[in-house]
Amino acid sequence: REESEHQVSVHKGRAAALEDEVKRLRAALAKSEKRAVKLDEEFSAYREKVRQQPEATLHREIARLEGLHAQLHAQIEQEKDRTAAERLAKETVKAQLVQVARELDRVRKDG
Repeated sequence: REESEHQVSVHKGRAAALEDEVKRLRAALAKSEKRAVKLDEEFSAYREKVRQQPEATLHREIARLEGLHAQLHAQIEQEKDRTAAERLAKETVKAQLVQVARELDRVRKDG
């Protein structure tokens, strides 16, 4: 009889512990579901905000940046051309200077 009472007591303790565990898990589940609903609402609000941004504004910004890119690219090409022309002019002046120096040297030797 004592053994039976002991087993009943043990089973009641297990049952109580399991009930407490069930309550804890249900509370955790409710908390998780509440958090999931909140996150869904926040994401929906974010998505709606993104959708309300005027697409035309974005297209204008893209066009402006593409225009700026083209302008800067053209400036780079012009600068390359100008640099090449200056380099050619420098080489031409240098060659003329060498020619004048040789001519001057020849005139001094002949004279």
